[in-house]
Amino acid sequence: MVHTRVPMSFHGYFFRIVHASLFLILSLSPAIVLGQSLSVIGADVSYLDLIEKKGGIFRKEGVPKDALTILKELGFTHIRLRLWHSPAGEINGLNSTIAVARRAKALGLQCLLDIHYSDTWADPGNQSKPAVWNGLSFLALQESVYHYTVSVLERMKRDSVFPAMVQIGNETICGMLWDEGNVCGGNNTALHWYQYGALVKEGIRAVRETEPDSGRTSIVLHVDRGGDSTACRWFFDNVSAQQIPFDIIGLTYYPWWQGTLSALDANIRSRTARYDKDVLVVETAYPWTMQWNDDVNNIVGQEDQLLAGYPATIAGQRKFLRDLSDILLEVPDHRVPGFFYWAPENISVQGLGSVWENVTLFDFSGNSHANSGIFTHTDQSFGPRSSLSGENIQLRSHPNPFNAGTVISFTLTRGGFARLSLFDISGREILIVAEGEFARGEHRRAITSTTLASGVYWGVLKTPFSSGVTKILLLR
Repeated sequence: MVHTRVPMSFHGYFFRIVHASLFLILSLSPAIVLGQSLSVIGADVSYLDLIEKKGGIFRKEGVPKDALTILKELGFTHIRLRLWHSPAGEINGLNSTIAVARRAKALGLQCLLDIHYSDTWADPGNQSKPAVWNGLSFLALQESVYHYTVSVLERMKRDSVFPAMVQIGNETICGMLWDEGNVCGGNNTALHWYQYGALVKEGIRAVRETEPDSGRTSIVLHVDRGGDSTACRWFFDNVSAQQIPFDIIGLTYYPWWQGTLSALDANIRSRTARYDKDVLVVETAYPWTMQWNDDVNNIVGQEDQLLAGYPATIAGQRKFLRDLSDILLEVPDHRVPGFFYWAPENISVQGLGSVWENVTLFDFSGNSHANSGIFTHTDQSFGPRSSLSGENIQLRSHPNPFNAGTVISFTLTRGGFARLSLFDISGREILIVAEGEFARGEHRRAITSTTLASGVYWGVLKTPFSSGVTKILLLR
């Protein structure tokens, strides 16, 4: 008997493909396809020691509990601690920093050490040298940076709390250790960039010479311009020209200062692509109320400081963190380990007001108002996670099935950064169809099949606020 092979009908072929990919069809969500979890969920707890000494008490479900334990139970993996050279007050000195680092290590939390190289706050508007370094020659200043950093890290090594990451300077968009290391304004010169680079290299050299044999410590360079791609390119282009051997780009992102989530997303993607570096959001936060509990003016107190769609409520704060997490997860090649929430413990206590009391992860009584699902897709407090904001973009492909080519069309209800990608049946991104700033309205993007094999593909569109998925069939 001669058996004739009957060509499979389109419907039969389609059924087999769909059956084979049933798991993907049932579980497909761009956030799941593009990443599973952040490896760094950190908290800058540099106020903790002082707040506790002033009588601050933290609670979970009304029961007093150690603040670091609460954060660990919420899913935090890291802490960040700032270090001042010779602080005038009770916080940010080496002894208190090590004391908190020791507690964190006992809980299995890793540490990012933020060395300010100052006696007080170092930020874009203030990078003053430690008082004992005033008047030094530039060579002596370099030596001071090196020996001071060595002494700090040797002490931490002896106390078995050597940090996993070290930040050389804080928010150094204009350099550090002014005036020698100032690179802004009239100091944006080859000489000052050389001097800034030389100072940073001494700090890095100290880290490399003291780090344990058990593992390499990551070096972070930190600027405050989370949503400013132009400023970040200027700074890190100059850093690259100085051949500074660092590992991670650190960004500050507070929406009321650094702009939209879309701007942050675009900046991160540009930085990872241009410099082949990981990016870490080392400071971020969002308010849970506009009320106050003391007589100190809060930094965030006006409605126009908020992102549209993110009210100053516990739910709004949680939504911000969840959506931020999704954006970081979806950066190509997993180049963003995660973020650090700044001062979640900075509650107001007797005799110690707080400008941050409405941006913490604890209410005015010190009770944790977050929950253990805040950074995961298991928390359904906002409903299904089919998109970042609950808004699904309808993607259409025509023709579908296709042979030579197809066009994906979609409509955006708001302008901003978007990425349209093609995934194969295994969930692997195989083609970036379009990426960049899109205007509000209808868009069309063509896909040709020159290098594609027959089968099922998924067109996935992601913005910081919405997403869309369409199934496409290629038949040869």
